[in-house]
Amino acid sequence: MFNFKNILILLTLTSMTSVFCVSNQKTISKKYYDSGHPIEKHHLMQAYSAPARVDVDGRTDAFLEGSLLYWQPKETGLAIAQSTSSDLLSDPIKIFNFKSNYKTGFKAAIGIHSNTDDWTLLASYTRFNRDMNTTINQAIAFSSDWLNGTSTQVHAKWDVDFNMFELSLSRDNYTGKHLILSPLAGIKGGWFNQKYNVTSLTNGSESFSDSWLIGPIAGVKGLWKLRGEFKVFTDISAAIFYQDFYKVSYQEKNLTTDVFSQIINMNKKYLVPNLNLAAGLNYGAYFFKDKFHIDFLVKYEFMNYWNQNQMRHLINLLLFTRFNPGSFMLHGLTASMRLDF
Repeated sequence: MFNFKNILILLTLTSMTSVFCVSNQKTISKKYYDSGHPIEKHHLMQAYSAPARVDVDGRTDAFLEGSLLYWQPKETGLAIAQSTSSDLLSDPIKIFNFKSNYKTGFKAAIGIHSNTDDWTLLASYTRFNRDMNTTINQAIAFSSDWLNGTSTQVHAKWDVDFNMFELSLSRDNYTGKHLILSPLAGIKGGWFNQKYNVTSLTNGSESFSDSWLIGPIAGVKGLWKLRGEFKVFTDISAAIFYQDFYKVSYQEKNLTTDVFSQIINMNKKYLVPNLNLAAGLNYGAYFFKDKFHIDFLVKYEFMNYWNQNQMRHLINLLLFTRFNPGSFMLHGLTASMRLDF
């Protein structure tokens, strides 16, 4: 006998099962690119990580940059002498350090933008070659670092010959609505020579260190957009150099008799770390129907190169004195102008 009630219950259960299965099926969306492989611009929506480089309406797509440097060089281990005292309580001994001043230099760069994923290739040259002097007029007892004996006057001169080249590859990209980051990697190197002369009324010494260095550099630059075309600029990078101090020398002689009491030479090779920090204010704008773009940047920079005072290190090796080679530091203002065309 046909049981309509049982058939109705069976149809109801079948319908409910079908609806449940359909609602639990995963919606599979087709990808328009292969994960882990290079992609084209049309594959993803233009948003964060989109190119943020300056893009002028021209064919060259290159830029030139010039910078004026106003830096102060400093180095650990350039103490000249110490004062004499007959009463330590009322007149304690003072250490006289070399006083360096701010000096000018320059930096020149040329770059080109690539249509391949909007990479930027930059080549730059930094030159900071300056000499500084310090004179002390006081009764002085020299330690055994640079001269022997005592004097009422001493003159010190420090020559710095700093030349650095850099070739780097970077890519500007939007990381937020107001933040542009530019990771970079490249190679950096050059030569760094120093000379340090200390002269009293009777004795004189000459020390110098000649070296070349090369190594990889990596870092990131940032631009935080403010009102209009003004931006806050930041930069941090680090390098590790292979440095060859191919000639380190120390000579001391009597100025009256012109007889040398010491002539010592040394050479050594080091792995030297380097840290660079900078922050400042940037302004940039397009002009002449977007065919050109000009940038102005004022920033404060700080650079530290470890293990550079091999001159003092040489003297201390002879005296069996424990002294790590002092660091060389540069800090100050940099004013730059860049033109994209």
